[in-house]
Amino acid sequence: MVQSTFSKQHVSKFKKRWDKLFFGLTFLMAFPAILIVQNLSFYFFVLLLFHKVKFGREKMSYDKLLFWLGLLFSYGAILSTINTPAVEGKENLSRALSAMPNYVYWGILIAFLINSREYINIKVVHKAIFFGVLCYIPFYYIRDLFLIGIPIFQKTSPNNFAFLMICFGPTAIHFILNNYGRKYAILLWLIILALLLSLGRRAGFSLVLLTGSGVLFFNRVSFNTLVTGISTFLIGFILLSSPFIEDQIYNANDRIYGLIYESDKVQKEDRSYLTRVAMVEKGMNLFERYPYTGVGLSNFSKIEGAIDGEFEGSQFVINKEDINTLSAHNSYISILSEGGLFLFIPFILILITLNLHFIINFNSIDLDYQPLFWSIFGMTIHYYYISAVVNVYGWFVIALCAALKYRKK
Repeated sequence: MVQSTFSKQHVSKFKKRWDKLFFGLTFLMAFPAILIVQNLSFYFFVLLLFHKVKFGREKMSYDKLLFWLGLLFSYGAILSTINTPAVEGKENLSRALSAMPNYVYWGILIAFLINSREYINIKVVHKAIFFGVLCYIPFYYIRDLFLIGIPIFQKTSPNNFAFLMICFGPTAIHFILNNYGRKYAILLWLIILALLLSLGRRAGFSLVLLTGSGVLFFNRVSFNTLVTGISTFLIGFILLSSPFIEDQIYNANDRIYGLIYESDKVQKEDRSYLTRVAMVEKGMNLFERYPYTGVGLSNFSKIEGAIDGEFEGSQFVINKEDINTLSAHNSYISILSEGGLFLFIPFILILITLNLHFIINFNSIDLDYQPLFWSIFGMTIHYYYISAVVNVYGWFVIALCAALKYRKK
């Protein structure tokens, strides 16, 4: 009896401490604003790790595919760094070495959360993400106005803002939906969309529009949701065809206007789009030169690569002086060219596994888990348009979904 009481107290103490630390980790992932050598979230991860080692006594589970894929991703990063080619200067290896710990951390994060999946309190996750998003939105706008001289506050960019909203927007919307009602959830969704529209984040706007509507209206496939989906599409099409709405979108942001109303022109003349096509060509040529371990982490923009220019509109971009110093603008091309197949294969298998789980089990996934899987779906698409794979908060969402995939119902 005494032993049983001690055991219950032990478990209760462990869970309370775990929930507090996990709230801090999750909040700082959704509010990645403070940097002291590393993002503050990393220190909470270390505290969680020590807490697990101190109190946790269960065996590790080595039978989960995503556990091994996470570790293989870390191994691929190490292998890529060791085999960084010595071309165009000696700094390639130092850049790869400085980036490698982050890649190793992301793989370990997946393995750690999978083995800690039964401790994850999804309500704590929702609350932390909501407050993180709530803090990050005003921070994005005031940082350059009031905090520019304080080095601990990280620089922000429209691309980072958009990617963070893709990662955490659906869960923040779900939190309001569950706690305050649909009208307030729709209000937050519209605020995020309006901000993305004003910033000209075309992919971010489209993906939050998709994932937010999934959380709000399409969390189960049924006849009613199909009717709602078709009706929403028709209403949206009619509204977009309205001259008034067209003018409002043009006045708000001409880039999104072009995406909706002049997509053919965008593919032929839009320099942002054409630059991405050029970077795909460069990345594939680098991959052909170093197919297995790549050119080294963080080296894409530092190494000259051939750009064939075999696409319509190439004359607008391939002759730019700085074309070879640009980022890949594409996470898949970045991983493939910098890390080769040893890094790319586990990366792509992780995403495929999680998305297939979401699609195949859509109607049976816990409604509290769905927003995070919507985020994975949005991230998978967004990775094609931006080199966002280096953001730790994206990997945190991947690790969370990997853990929830194997969690007992």
